Amino acid sequence: MSGTERWIAEPEYADMQQRTAYTREQLREMYREHTWAQYMDAEDATNGYLLSREARAAGVDPGTLFSGPAHVAYARASEELKRYWADNPRMTFVEYEEMVAGQRSASAETAHASRNTQNNRL
Repeated sequence: MSGTERWIAEPEYADMQQRTAYTREQLREMYREHTWAQYMDAEDATNGYLLSREARAAGVDPGTLFSGPAHVAYARASEELKRYWADNPRMTFVEYEEMVAGQRSASAETAHASRNTQNNRL
């Protein structure tokens, strides 16, 4: 691409990216929908066995397992849910944001590493 073509294309590309960019609130709403869908699918796949005995006795809301730090979710999850996540990985918000925006971030890398650590324990 010549310098002139690049000079013309860059503003057009920037405009296109601006039109397709999501606000933080839109991303959060999309993430809530994603986690809710995964929660419903996991409930079906595990016959409702989402929580460990300890988490169930403590009154933990199973919906909280689908967002937030992986080490907390895996500590409270049933073995059935952990197997489900092995096939259908759970995502933190920063991982979801990275997937939608297509831009890598240090926070998402940390979340990936944490999830991999949890999966390696299975």
